[in-house]
Amino acid sequence: KKGQQSKKRKPNDYLEGEEDFSDEEEEEAALALQDEMEATETQNVEVEFIDPQESYWGSVRNFLTNYLDGGIFNVGEFADIVINQKSIGTLIVNEQAMDESEQKDVFAFLTILPLKVHESSSSFKSIMAYFHEKAKSCLKGPEYNQFSTLLQKKKIGLLVNERVLNFSPMAIPPLHNLVQEDVKWTCEQKDVANLSEYKFDYLLYTTKICKEPHSKESKKKKKTGALDNTYLYYKFEDEMIIRDCDFLFSYQMIPVDSGEMGEKAKMTLEKVILLISYQKYQNIVKDLPALLSSQIIFEENEFNQ
Repeated sequence: KKGQQSKKRKPNDYLEGEEDFSDEEEEEAALALQDEMEATETQNVEVEFIDPQESYWGSVRNFLTNYLDGGIFNVGEFADIVINQKSIGTLIVNEQAMDESEQKDVFAFLTILPLKVHESSSSFKSIMAYFHEKAKSCLKGPEYNQFSTLLQKKKIGLLVNERVLNFSPMAIPPLHNLVQEDVKWTCEQKDVANLSEYKFDYLLYTTKICKEPHSKESKKKKKTGALDNTYLYYKFEDEMIIRDCDFLFSYQMIPVDSGEMGEKAKMTLEKVILLISYQKYQNIVKDLPALLSSQIIFEENEFNQ
């Protein structure tokens, strides 16, 4: 929150192995990130986990430009909302800019934005109109009514989860854990406006997935389990989020940039929109370090092989 002391642990706490971790596996994942960065000649950079800051507005905006699949909306305002919400949200950034005037890069960021707090903004109106339009085209009447009712009657947070392709998966468990801690911290404050809206019942989330070539064409999806194992994931945690979600539908996309996925551009690119209970999301976050270390998850760099 503006004017408050940062609630976040110092970024290097994750990379230097201090004892402020709530989970040893999370600490190991963060330390492994440092080792991986040091061992990779093509991407030997120092990264930090920081609260949203105005100096990174341009980089965040770039991530959000295609949030509505090329649709026109007030992306600058959307980036403002992400950056201005200081109490919830984490950026993973490059601190090796050549000089003070050079814009530093954001490799990844994660935040949860309460729908009711921002529903009057131009960008949120466009986002929700787009989601409702897709829901109407993908769902039958009763399912659409269920989706619409949940959005209206429950406390919903928009989960915005963006990062560069092939960014190290070792950074992702700490990233999700930090944002989960942000939500807890925010809910403990007494001076937060609309505090009840941060006590999320569900998270609304959209993401891209790919259907492998030669797999059977699937119809509209409405429930968890409708997506089979012929799918590949940009973000490894999406597999668990989709698996455990409470409500889901998807539709085939026309890629804006056919070179985005290299040789795999011939795959069927689909967009998923889902709702997952916040409790289930918390459980997934707890499991991410173990799943990553045991190599159960799909490695994101498979997309470029």
